[in-house]
Amino acid sequence: MQKAVCAGLLSIFVATPASAENEDGWYLGGGFGSASSSGSGMASSSSISGSGGFGYKFNKNFALGYESAVFDVDNKSLKFIYGGMVATGFIPLNEKFSLLGKFGYGVSMDIASSAVLAATPNFTSMHFGAAFGAGVEYNINDNWKLRGTYDSYDVDVSGWFASSSKLVPVSNMTASVYYQF
Repeated sequence: MQKAVCAGLLSIFVATPASAENEDGWYLGGGFGSASSSGSGMASSSSISGSGGFGYKFNKNFALGYESAVFDVDNKSLKFIYGGMVATGFIPLNEKFSLLGKFGYGVSMDIASSAVLAATPNFTSMHFGAAFGAGVEYNINDNWKLRGTYDSYDVDVSGWFASSSKLVPVSNMTASVYYQF
């Protein structure tokens, strides 16, 4: 039953006919924001984040692409990168504004600063998992778009704060500019 519902929703996004100019095509963009994290046994933290992405918008309701984000998890000494494939659904409110929802699957991995690397020189951590997001898009014109999004990822901080696998939720609020070709 769930597969049938998912297939039905996906077919609505893909099969919706385009009615305005430049509703389909390749896009590229990026932005900055604020990421925050907290987990049991770990202090809450927030940091500046950077994000970017590219992909193909099939029509006014559906796009498929790759997105990435860089953020800190523990007071500026442990940086994480998230990157993965993302399906984005759009609900146009009018010619200028659309609501958007995102679901993706990718990998988070750490990049330690030199001080942390000196303490544990060969540590690497990767975690595959889902990412979710929601936001709004404003069409400046046919090509330029502004986006405000809230994304949620789980990052694996095993070895830094716990001896076993420990997933920490990260919330990332971003303002981005996109160009659609």
